Amino acid sequence: MTTFERIKQISKEKGYSLKQVALKAGLSENAIYRYNQGVEPKYNTLKVIADALHVSVEDLTGDNKKPVPNTIDIKKAIDDDDVIMTFEGRPIPPEDLELMKRLLRGGQSDR
Repeated sequence: MTTFERIKQISKEKGYSLKQVALKAGLSENAIYRYNQGVEPKYNTLKVIADALHVSVEDLTGDNKKPVPNTIDIKKAIDDDDVIMTFEGRPIPPEDLELMKRLLRGGQSDR
């Protein structure tokens, strides 16, 4: 989806025509239509359009990639002797670590 298409879609969702958005942003009536003709909007222009629509510039450009959180397979981690488990930056004592592993396995002591 192009920047123009995103602006058009968000404008429609907000109940505005592209001309209304342009005027609300302090641009000429047909300013936004130029972006459908291959003209790339400058950041400052995108910022005033985004402000007029109450969205972020990233919403208009499609650059709002959300980070994927790291996930840990706890079942693999408990049985992996190469995983270093710490608490508040300090290694967990081996006897406490074994107790925690047993609890995480559901009380079963053998792997």
